[in-house]
Amino acid sequence: MNDFLIYQPYRFNRLARAAQRFGHRLSTGPLGIIEPAIGAEALSLSELQSRTKDVLRTTRMFNVWAQSGRRVFDLSSTMADLAGALGIEVGDFGQAEYPSSFYIHLGADAGLQTRYGSNDYIEGAYAQTISRSGVAGLELAYVCGARSNEDPEAMSFSDILRTQSRVVFAFVDFDRLPDLFSSVDGGDPLLARDPVMAAAATRILVALKHIGSKPKPGTTEDDQPEAILRPI
Repeated sequence: MNDFLIYQPYRFNRLARAAQRFGHRLSTGPLGIIEPAIGAEALSLSELQSRTKDVLRTTRMFNVWAQSGRRVFDLSSTMADLAGALGIEVGDFGQAEYPSSFYIHLGADAGLQTRYGSNDYIEGAYAQTISRSGVAGLELAYVCGARSNEDPEAMSFSDILRTQSRVVFAFVDFDRLPDLFSSVDGGDPLLARDPVMAAAATRILVALKHIGSKPKPGTTEDDQPEAILRPI
């Protein structure tokens, strides 16, 4: 299996394609396929609207990431070493610099299991440099991974939408990066209240410190193995 298959952007893309095929079948097929395709636990109208909004926001971030070079910073080794650690000191960010769009891969062994079950964990986050009301900062989308293999083609449309929208958004300006803990900006309310989000925010801060740090004199980016750039 290619290395990039472990990354959440690949999972998101597979789910998106399955959802598109569902939509095509629902719009062109007989009425009898609608109920099993949507699923036994159909979404209420309000949940459908909310989750669709979150999926569209994530899709926009995914598209910008794809168009900007598909950068993945793989910190899974570092995060596995930090699994279960408390009181992690991140330190001063200094003059951190970031690409316009990138993905932070935390990995399945970072100890970030969610309330959604043993199969679900915070896999990483999309990050983009943006400006809001004249304030430059980072927009983030924490996204989930699955420990076991899943077949989107065997999932109902409701399950696909719930899986795709299991995301928490955040925005923090560059001068206040440690405030990432309190910078939730929408997304799945259950996931946003999950205690694991505090640990996930800490790991993302560690990742941002590695990614944004300039190489020390006499070294190059290749000498910093904690943040491995993997275009996919």
